[in-house]
Amino acid sequence: MKFLITGVSGFIGSSLALRLIEQGYKVTGIYSNSKKSSLNSKINLIRANLLEMNEDHISQILDVEAVIYCAGRAHIMNDTSEDSIGDYRKINRDAAIKFAELAAIKQVKRFIYVSTIKVNGESSNPKESFVSKIVNKPTDPYALSKYEAEIGLLNIAKRTNMEVVIIRPPLVYGPGVKANLKRLISLVRTNLPLPFGSIKNLRSHISLINLCSFIECCSIKEKTPRAGNEVFVISDGIDLSTPDLIKKISKNYGSNTLVFRFPLFLVKFIFKILRQEKITSRLIDNLQIDNTKAYKLTNWRPVISIDEQLSLMAKYDEKK
Repeated sequence: MKFLITGVSGFIGSSLALRLIEQGYKVTGIYSNSKKSSLNSKINLIRANLLEMNEDHISQILDVEAVIYCAGRAHIMNDTSEDSIGDYRKINRDAAIKFAELAAIKQVKRFIYVSTIKVNGESSNPKESFVSKIVNKPTDPYALSKYEAEIGLLNIAKRTNMEVVIIRPPLVYGPGVKANLKRLISLVRTNLPLPFGSIKNLRSHISLINLCSFIECCSIKEKTPRAGNEVFVISDGIDLSTPDLIKKISKNYGSNTLVFRFPLFLVKFIFKILRQEKITSRLIDNLQIDNTKAYKLTNWRPVISIDEQLSLMAKYDEKK
């Protein structure tokens, strides 16, 4: 079988391509930056601007079972763009819909779109978990661009023979992870005591290996016939509080970090003074995901534990 991955040089795309190659599949990867040298030599690499592609271009690269759309403008915590929503829409929505239209013309069986749990919201209510259905339309520019792409792609599926699968992962962690989790890992590795012991939240995450495994599963129509034209939220299946996550990071990285109790209102106040309220939400609020639909319709189950993935991350960081 042959697959095409957009954003193949990215955090998810590069790992997914490697996994598919290891499983014996042929992979064509589209990239738009200069990270080609770090990619597996067995990937058929094509440098292209997704916004500029037309039917002539796509005829040269599409002879695949599925397209997996990993390209996108990532979420930026402190976005200073003058047209933030416009910038997100160009690649997350417009390019994805345009590429899907072309893929449908070329009789691709499935189009997998890697969206985000932010479409559901920034946090879930206590004792409630996010499912594929959303209650309120997202307002965050990044999440809104993803949501609009989902609507456009599912509309394409309704009028063509190509099936669409939407995947909304939460925070994805694995070797080479960046942003907030990278900062938290760096903080834990200092062995400084951390004042997060009073946090009693629960948050879902997904390891890079588990996400790639689920994407592979959904990409093969014959393997998951009931996944077509569905939206899935997906996680490792185990939710952790911030203190428990810190303890797991500390254990796997060989640190000895003490997590002590400190009044939550003071933690919030400190982050407010530092103008980091959004980080506070990720440390304190709940964000739980219900995997029931994914398990039922695909028969997929996580293939690696949180500790196993963190251990691989620690070994990766040691080599750097």
